[in-house]
Amino acid sequence: MIGHAGEERLKEAFQSHLQETEVQAQRLEQLIAEVNEGDVDDKKDPIITALIGSGENIVSESDEGPVRDAGLIATAQKIEHYEIASYGSARDWARILGLNQDAEMLQKTLDEEKHADELLTSISQQTNRCGANRCSMIRSLSATHRFGNARIE
Repeated sequence: MIGHAGEERLKEAFQSHLQETEVQAQRLEQLIAEVNEGDVDDKKDPIITALIGSGENIVSESDEGPVRDAGLIATAQKIEHYEIASYGSARDWARILGLNQDAEMLQKTLDEEKHADELLTSISQQTNRCGANRCSMIRSLSATHRFGNARIE
């Protein structure tokens, strides 16, 4: 999504979160290995895979600009919300099982995901305003063009 975002702040947010995600993955692999006697399976989550596919569809079906950026943000936020729910549940299970260090590690990841979601919301509000202003300007120019040449008698 980084290469397809048009707005610079969005590209930076995607890049920063990618780096954060790599650290989170290492953290989770360590946690799973400890709980699962060293066995870390690398299965892909089908829901995340589908959400990423949604982002790919947005890229293929839209031109670069605020509309595409809004679609990419929506897709990224769907992923964040899914991750927030997943990490929140896992944290709660860790607490119930008395795995307090694991719960703290999951809470840290949960906090990072919530922060990413808040940043995307901020960027989305700005991007949507820009997109709305652009559409409004295009409609205005189109109306001026249509009616500017009309004769009123």
